[in-house]
Amino acid sequence: MLVWKHFYRRPLGIGIPISGGTAMNTRITAPLFKQWDPSWSEQTLGATDSPMGSTGCTVCSLAMALTSRGFQFDPPSLNGQLATHQAFTPSGLVIWSGVSAVTNGGAKAHLDNRPTHGAIDSQLAAGNPVIAKVLYDNRIWHWVLITGKSATDYLIHDPLSSGPEYELMTAYPSGIYAIRYLEKP
Repeated sequence: MLVWKHFYRRPLGIGIPISGGTAMNTRITAPLFKQWDPSWSEQTLGATDSPMGSTGCTVCSLAMALTSRGFQFDPPSLNGQLATHQAFTPSGLVIWSGVSAVTNGGAKAHLDNRPTHGAIDSQLAAGNPVIAKVLYDNRIWHWVLITGKSATDYLIHDPLSSGPEYELMTAYPSGIYAIRYLEKP
């Protein structure tokens, strides 16, 4: 049995479907931060030259998740705190261990690069939103916040779209490639 599981495990780089798992109806309250918001869209991401308006999806998604869990961050304040705690790579990617630093040890990020519907569903059932890595336009990595589920369809707060809260993941049909969620240490 162990050999079968190892042999048929989903390889890295292949996303799971954007719907599936246990049917449930749940919505998690989280703010909706758009990376193109004029209040912060021109602010550079960490120490890069890239404006948050084009590269701030991770910071916006993380700010939404942290705020939903009781930590008060908007994208510019989180961006500043992550930079202060050196939680960006030189290219502007978030170093996820920095979550513990910006929350003074109140939360840490759990990284899952082989997500399953079961893992996402268990977090949603516990009232914990899930940050999900998807492909925008089937070619650019993008992060969104899964904030609920309607039957087997995941609902998201998308920092890039002009859509409302709790929109379906239909804009990202290639799947979910990785997830991050917050844990209390």
